[in-house]
Amino acid sequence: MPASLLSDLRTLIDSTRAGLAQAVNSALVILYWQVGIRIRTDVLGSKRAGYGEQILPTLSAKLVPSMAKGSASATSLEWSASPKCFRTRKSS
Repeated sequence: MPASLLSDLRTLIDSTRAGLAQAVNSALVILYWQVGIRIRTDVLGSKRAGYGEQILPTLSAKLVPSMAKGSASATSLEWSASPKCFRTRKSS
């Protein structure tokens, strides 16, 4: 077995893992952005943030049982604040 094989394979695996993690993180940011927009437009409308704080645990409790373990939580729904920080999202 060539001496560099193990090192090259480790580098390949590490590089792929890093790229995968970045892709997943990017997809999650887009998901949370879209969740936030839906909550803001469909539920909150012109209501203040206090109501939003109440709706997040309710939505989370209803979503989590129907989703794969770890795919939705109150913490992830808290990302719904993201659309408030930016005016538009550019399509990729």
